[in-house]
Amino acid sequence: MKEKKNMTPVVVIIIASVLLLLAGLLVGIGGLVDWIPAGNGELPYGVRASIDVYGSVFVGDFSSKWSFVVLFVDTVVLIGLIASIVLMIRKKHPQVIYCAVAISLGIAYLPYLGILVQRLTVSGHADVGNLWLILISFWLDLIGILLMSVGSYILIKAKKEAEAQPAAQQEALSEDQVRTLAREEIENYEASKQPAGALSEEDVNKIADDVSNKVAKTVAEDVSNNALREHVAEFHAQQEETPLPKEEEPVVEMKPESKEEQPVVETKTAEVQKDPFAALRNKRRASFETRLKNADFDLRHKYYDLRDHIKSYGLNNRLSIPGDTFSAHRKRYVFMTINGKHLRVYFAVNPDEYKDTPIPVERTETKKYEDLPLQFKVRSDLSFRRAIKIIDDMLTKEGYTREDKPVKNTQNPEGK
Repeated sequence: MKEKKNMTPVVVIIIASVLLLLAGLLVGIGGLVDWIPAGNGELPYGVRASIDVYGSVFVGDFSSKWSFVVLFVDTVVLIGLIASIVLMIRKKHPQVIYCAVAISLGIAYLPYLGILVQRLTVSGHADVGNLWLILISFWLDLIGILLMSVGSYILIKAKKEAEAQPAAQQEALSEDQVRTLAREEIENYEASKQPAGALSEEDVNKIADDVSNKVAKTVAEDVSNNALREHVAEFHAQQEETPLPKEEEPVVEMKPESKEEQPVVETKTAEVQKDPFAALRNKRRASFETRLKNADFDLRHKYYDLRDHIKSYGLNNRLSIPGDTFSAHRKRYVFMTINGKHLRVYFAVNPDEYKDTPIPVERTETKKYEDLPLQFKVRSDLSFRRAIKIIDDMLTKEGYTREDKPVKNTQNPEGK
């Protein structure tokens, strides 16, 4: 969904432009120029005379004290305008150049109003109506400058925020898509925790037994030390209550107490040695081979038949903890895994090729299987036959040929 464009800076700039235009028209055509004559030969006054005084500085005439004011203001404005234009071009904000030009003209207009007031005062035409028009023009010009500055700032800020945002926003995912992504991310995380080389159950059990024996030995030593400290503390407490002869302390008291504590140490040690990692081993994710052995007859033989059919094209398979991968010439074509009570098969096929067919394929959203974009679930005999069709279509298109043998179907043998 596209976001609404922010029109605030545009509106502010338009209002500022209108105010600056009104400020100029108020003392220009249709304003004071129609009320005040151009002046006599000795003392020019009015709008046109003020324009002549304003422009005299550019031809080297500094007869009026306002000429120096005009020179200073226009010099500053010109330098600022050039610097602003260069900066806007370098920062890639060409739309703000108009604002810089308008602000410069508004600032340069202020000395002109001062010249006009001075001329009207000297000539005796500075009545209330004229001065009010000049004052209103001054405030319109000043407010226009401020609004133009604010509009240009908002425009630059809005452009920076738009550039900071991503070029395209993803649409909200459905609940099923979120669940699929979460499940696949968990599977990837569990698979990444496994070592690169698949370990057999005997290796895993051996490692767990070694670790558990070391932990049990450490715990037994801690228990023995704690029991010995408790025994010494009790001995000293009894000695304080009923003092015994010094000669009998080491002989009479120590031996019986140590014999009574020994069974406690052995009992706790025996409890620890009951494999403290049993709970962790139960939580360990079962490998593909284990899940295949525990699957029912139909699911197990669907996998066998699909595997043999793919290998008849000359592809090689490699078993790992997550599943079985089929590839050739360093390219992965098929990946099979067991999810619950069905096979989940990933193919190196574009899902759009089966968009208008009765085969219910899904698009793979996980990065791990980005080279296998088509996902298909094998539950029934019909889905098994459809998986065979996808395999044949894909490998035939890739230029592979299979041995001239019928497709195996060992899932429902006679008498089973």
